Amino acid sequence: MKSTSDIRVTTIPAIRYTDPDRAIEWLKTALGFTEKVVYRNTAGIVEHAELAFGNGMVMIGTAGRNEQTAHWFVQPHSVGAVTASVYLIVADCGPAWVSAKGAGAEILQEMETKS
Repeated sequence: MKSTSDIRVTTIPAIRYTDPDRAIEWLKTALGFTEKVVYRNTAGIVEHAELAFGNGMVMIGTAGRNEQTAHWFVQPHSVGAVTASVYLIVADCGPAWVSAKGAGAEILQEMETKS
């Protein structure tokens, strides 16, 4: 059986945030993501960012920045529902759970052991 470090990533989620700087800092602090690159425009607004976690990555952008594609996306607060989910694979979910919760994550479902 392959370990998670042997698996090549084939899908990368892209998430648009209204405050990508805050999201980037939260992902780094609460969950241990590392910042690979952040591209900003001349006004300092995040156009594209890449954060790594293990052998995976997430791409971050600013919601509504691209006029051609802005209508494709909706922010969860505008519809009152979750619009996407991303799974984080860790060796021990307890510490990751405690860190995320301590950093202010909105908990939609309590952690439980499943068989």
